[in-house]
Amino acid sequence: MERELNAANADAEMVDKVEAESIGSVDTEATGSVESDSMESMADGLGDAITTADASAIRVLVVPVGRVRTHEFWAWTRALNASSRVGAVRLQFVTRADEHEHLEGLQTHRRILGIIGIVDGTCADISTSTKEFALDANAHNTAVVHRCVGFDMESDVDGVTRVSKYDAHGVAESLAVALKAALHVMAAALEEEEDSGRRGAELERGRMDAGGGRLQKLRGDVLLLAGRVPESLGAYAAACEASAAAGDSLWQATAAEGYCAALVQMAAREPEAAGAYVAGMPGADVTVPDGAAGVAVGIAELFGRVPELLARCHAVAPVLYAEACARAALAVQAAHV
Repeated sequence: MERELNAANADAEMVDKVEAESIGSVDTEATGSVESDSMESMADGLGDAITTADASAIRVLVVPVGRVRTHEFWAWTRALNASSRVGAVRLQFVTRADEHEHLEGLQTHRRILGIIGIVDGTCADISTSTKEFALDANAHNTAVVHRCVGFDMESDVDGVTRVSKYDAHGVAESLAVALKAALHVMAAALEEEEDSGRRGAELERGRMDAGGGRLQKLRGDVLLLAGRVPESLGAYAAACEASAAAGDSLWQATAAEGYCAALVQMAAREPEAAGAYVAGMPGADVTVPDGAAGVAVGIAELFGRVPELLARCHAVAPVLYAEACARAALAVQAAHV
């Protein structure tokens, strides 16, 4: 949690510019390899597409442990992505870290929070490879949960869960339960930090508002990833208000985008409830027409506010603005299908 709290208590000059941080990644060359030189090209497109719900998906890195047959590794990766929805929790299985890792302190969904190692039982030297995987996974900067699963295994190996071939649902379900528990702890820590006000005495009044808004935004991120959508909306709303009061446009924009992503999740299950939240977003004067179609129109209008807020920043990473515009366009498209 120290990374989240440090981000929220950044120096005043960082209001409109996010300092680069290192996310780190499991060294797949040391841990394992796919029996082909085409891994990088085959990875293209897996988990890279921009969607309006990106902020609600937990990133899980999938890596080979030891040598893994190429077709088996990619079959497992695709099977995992086909089982990415576990109750209210969404998982996004990727084969590489976000190329814009310097933004992870601002957007929690960019972080790798889980790691899955794939073991091919037909390949040699599994024991050594799994030990290396455990060391790398435990040393990862942001991952809070890791699993090592094996298929086609003739015997048990310490640290490896034997699974039936392509039993991706069971693997995803186990991972989601562990990640959700970790996210609950993270959300509680952020709430405690906010309530305690330990950092208030170190900040000027305006910076206290900004710091509080940032903590609320990060708590909204964690709650949304944990599937606690109504609570995340409350945290994002508070973050929008505090950030607006402090003139912290960058964090106000990202909080607003998180609010929109939470609305997308709520609208899919409870469109009537989502309608009330659309109309209640701080700083937005949106009239929501009746029905699910009207809610979609309202959400699209809110997504359109995010690029406007980012445009107010003195300096902002171009990728943030480009992605915000893309999500706004996708929301408009969805509203008029």
